[in-house]
Amino acid sequence: MERLKEFLEWHLQNPHNVNFKMIVAKEDREETLKAMHEISELLDTGLDPEQIQELKDRNTAKEMIITGFNHAIGCKVGECPKCGAMTRDYMRFCDDCGQRLK
Repeated sequence: MERLKEFLEWHLQNPHNVNFKMIVAKEDREETLKAMHEISELLDTGLDPEQIQELKDRNTAKEMIITGFNHAIGCKVGECPKCGAMTRDYMRFCDDCGQRLK
């Protein structure tokens, strides 16, 4: 990972080098440099790819599993699709696992 980070940082600092120009088409260079910068920032977090994917999955909104209606407070109740904890339709995140809810 450290070698990849060094490679990305060198190319970000030297975008006009011959090797980069030979590999990346002129019309794709700006987008490629942007992607390389984003990858470099992810490497700076200290997280491994599995942890990053887990955070991405948790941040993707999922529908709660509706199990009923709470007439006292006037909302739907259900379960978190990830951990099964009790949720309500006004919740944006599960209180137990942090899963984003629709």
